[in-house]
Amino acid sequence: MDLNPDHMTVERSFLILEDSVSDELPMDNTEACKVSLDNISSPTAWLFDTGSSVHICNDQSLFTELQPATRTVLVTGGGKVYPSGRGTVKICFINKWGDQVSVNLKDTLFIPEFPVNVMSGLRLYKNGGWIDGNDIYDPTGDVFGLLRIGRDGLYVNTEVGKTAVSNQAVSELQPEPCNRHIVSSKQCLDVDLWHRRLGHVNIYQVSQTAKMTRGMFCDSHHNHEPFNYCLACDIAKALRWSPRNKRKRASRAGFIHVDTFKVNPPGIGGERWGMIATDDRHRMRWAYTFTRKGMASELLGQLISKVRTQYGIQVYEARLGEIFTMTDLGPVSHFLGVRITRDRNSRLIYLSQDAYFTRILKKFGLEDCRPVKTPMERNSLSTLQPRDNGDSASPEEREDYSSKTGSLMYGMTQTRPDLAFLLSVLSRYMSNPSPAHSRLIKRGLRYLQQTRDHGLVLGGVKKDPESAWSIIAWADSDWKGDTVTGRSTFGWLVQLEGSTVSWRAKRHETVALSTTEAEYTALSQCARELAWTRNLFSELLLPLHMPIPLNGDNQGSLKLCRNPELHQRTKHIPLTEHHIREEVEAGNIDVQYVSTYEQVADGLTKPLNTVSHGHFLEAIRVSACPIEEAGRIIWSTEVHDDSVP
Repeated sequence: MDLNPDHMTVERSFLILEDSVSDELPMDNTEACKVSLDNISSPTAWLFDTGSSVHICNDQSLFTELQPATRTVLVTGGGKVYPSGRGTVKICFINKWGDQVSVNLKDTLFIPEFPVNVMSGLRLYKNGGWIDGNDIYDPTGDVFGLLRIGRDGLYVNTEVGKTAVSNQAVSELQPEPCNRHIVSSKQCLDVDLWHRRLGHVNIYQVSQTAKMTRGMFCDSHHNHEPFNYCLACDIAKALRWSPRNKRKRASRAGFIHVDTFKVNPPGIGGERWGMIATDDRHRMRWAYTFTRKGMASELLGQLISKVRTQYGIQVYEARLGEIFTMTDLGPVSHFLGVRITRDRNSRLIYLSQDAYFTRILKKFGLEDCRPVKTPMERNSLSTLQPRDNGDSASPEEREDYSSKTGSLMYGMTQTRPDLAFLLSVLSRYMSNPSPAHSRLIKRGLRYLQQTRDHGLVLGGVKKDPESAWSIIAWADSDWKGDTVTGRSTFGWLVQLEGSTVSWRAKRHETVALSTTEAEYTALSQCARELAWTRNLFSELLLPLHMPIPLNGDNQGSLKLCRNPELHQRTKHIPLTEHHIREEVEAGNIDVQYVSTYEQVADGLTKPLNTVSHGHFLEAIRVSACPIEEAGRIIWSTEVHDDSVP
């Protein structure tokens, strides 16, 4: 850059750092400056350049601190400039609200012969400041000026008042006629020029659209005006960022096995090479032949690009239909009598058997029965006595009892864990049911009348596909719950990401001598299910959070799980029940204590009152399920669909 203010060399460049420095000067003391200017009308004008590496001031009266600048050189387009000093400049600007704001520019070079004052945008960013639309913010968050950008990348400012130090000229950041400073430009453009040229989203227009659209919201960036710029455009210009391609990360099990081979003799079309690609997930195979070996990578790229699109998926579905007898039934809605409803807004899946339950109620003539809120009364176990010796149920009674029990059993194993304890009790008397047992199963059907539209609720948890899965288990036991045999009843359930996926309620095979023994056996039974679940996830290559928490409400049983020793009171326990100790020692299971009121598996071991049963349904996520019609979620208290098997 020619330092004569009457004759300036015009260049298309910004203030940048160069490597060409003098041999006798160290690199770290070298600054760089390239400015594209024409005749400057006033030496007190300030330029804001987002590419400059240093502040420059030509007026010594503006410095509050000034030290001699030794061994420092400024490389410009017209040669080298040696600053006379380096210090802090305090200037006063008038912001867009008309307020005077003082700004301290530290480490500013004093060059008396420099034709213009320069504020470095690059140094502003490094010190914590930023550009907000057409505003400049200092590191404290105060707005101290407005910007207008010229086509050559220079922000032009003119004097309008007094400075904060010498009460001389005060600068306001406003556009100067570009023909006075930049030869190649006839007009100044807003700072969002690059934002518009790059085709970025105009947030201001989005905010205006949000005001006219119901259910759409757009946050404001500050209280004065909407967020209508792209900060990345300004920072990229200042720091010289280059566009980067979006990185693509392959998903788990997203492998394609490829084998290339030579065809001998060549094919009719001159094909000398072949390639077989196999999808590792679906095990589908594609075969290609080509004339040149270099075509293998091209064909593989085409294959990958196709399977990433909906059109490509439809093409491969059609090809599979040519090989196998297939029928596209669309998204699954029913499977083995289970109705599947998706609430995509809430990311929930509902599994219910309302049509099946409606049909079995009609089958047994109870479609108009009076509903009840619990499957069993609180003290109903004491009334369930077997028939006297010599008294047996008729074949018709046994058939009716077995039919009702089996009908409820199918629903329980699919979508209704709240029926597990009821069916555990009913199944004990299949061979010779008494009238009390018949009344109990009738109450179960009346409970079904109340909750026929209930089912399992899955999902609702936002999860990163690459993160590990979370499993939690609950185990409980009711000591001497069976008043006839004195045996205990244990129950456990496993939840995956908060959704119930497996459950069981069963009577112990032997009599437990204490509550600790009964609870210990329940924990051991649940540990077997967790071992199977862990192996299943391992085969599917899905990560799990380890160890898996197993919750129990008996302190003595938890201590037995952690203590590998045999005691006088535990030596009679079968060795198979001590399997849980190995699981705990290996770090696969972490037994934890929860209070009885927080024990989710409590409803699998004993009858509950209405309030406790409601909490139990909420904990295992069994609730009323909606129906889906034409993509809309409709809630109904009564669903009748006899077309579903």
